[in-house]
Amino acid sequence: DAVGLLLASVMVVVIGPVVEEAVFRGALLEGLAARLGVWPAVLVQAALFAAFHRSLWLLFPTFVLGVALGWLAHARDSLWPPIALHALYNAITVAAAFLVA
Repeated sequence: DAVGLLLASVMVVVIGPVVEEAVFRGALLEGLAARLGVWPAVLVQAALFAAFHRSLWLLFPTFVLGVALGWLAHARDSLWPPIALHALYNAITVAAAFLVA
């Protein structure tokens, strides 16, 4: 039904990016960067981010997205820019899925 689709879209486009950015770019990236340095931490958190999404087909694109989001979080010293980019990416994906369906 329409309400279910709307709620699912809100979860994917709004809630998901906020929670995932807090976990992967907030806690994980910051903790790893303190131990490994910034770029190794960016790569490790991106690999974990890609693995978390559990799709062999999307492993590489999700890893690349994780690197971009990690770099953006570090470069801007804020989670808001990667949250915005992540939400935009997910919104495009949801819109494409609706157009195909």
